[in-house]
Amino acid sequence: MQSVPPSASHDPDRTVVGEPRDFPEGSGGNGHPNPGRGALRRIGRPLRLALVLLAALSIAGVTFLLTNRAASPKKAAQPPASSPSAPPRQPFLLPDPTITVSLLGQAKSWQAATPLAGQIQTALSTFYDQAFVDPHTWTAGVPAAAWSIFAQDVQSRAKADADSLTIGSEPIHAVAGLNVTKATLSIRVLLDRAGRPHLASADVTFEATGTATGGAPLTITNRATFVFRAISGQWLVVAYPVADTSVDAGVPSPSPRASPSPEASP
Repeated sequence: MQSVPPSASHDPDRTVVGEPRDFPEGSGGNGHPNPGRGALRRIGRPLRLALVLLAALSIAGVTFLLTNRAASPKKAAQPPASSPSAPPRQPFLLPDPTITVSLLGQAKSWQAATPLAGQIQTALSTFYDQAFVDPHTWTAGVPAAAWSIFAQDVQSRAKADADSLTIGSEPIHAVAGLNVTKATLSIRVLLDRAGRPHLASADVTFEATGTATGGAPLTITNRATFVFRAISGQWLVVAYPVADTSVDAGVPSPSPRASPSPEASP
């Protein structure tokens, strides 16, 4: 006898699972929309396009970087840093002068005297640097530019008095080194009745010690007075009532000699 399974309506606790049915694509079993394979195809196509586009952009970016790297010029090799050169020699400078103002009238103007004193200090500093301190002078003599401090009609006489105004007209001392030990400058400015500079005088003291070629000690002393006057707008030396230079080269100290070795006793 064939048994008939009880109906699902008679056993509420039993669930009867029916055979699977084919639902229309795109709908659920209850007739509601369901993301089936067609929906996945519709979503997958833009995704695949985006992936393809992203891959193309990545390849293009790598190609651009490689191309720029190959095309960019290489930096030239930097040359090795050169060794620092010796600092330039500092020109000699006379110290700041003491200034005295004398007048022919009643007007006393420091405002007129002070700038003139600065001009005279600069001019005499250049002259003493070229006439004594510059090492080039020790071998080649006083340069022609040094005499430009004198007025045109005084230059010939000043050159003739080079032994009194400078280290000497001939490089006979063969100076190997020089060190200025003393320098003073005193300037007196004479003003006219309107308070304008009329004349100026400068007293200079210059002393230096050094070494001559061969090791002999060297002492140089100079005393001079220079009278300045404005000529064509430039203050130049028109007289030098005092000028004296002494160059003393001592005898070089003998080098120590080795004592003779004692003779062997017989």
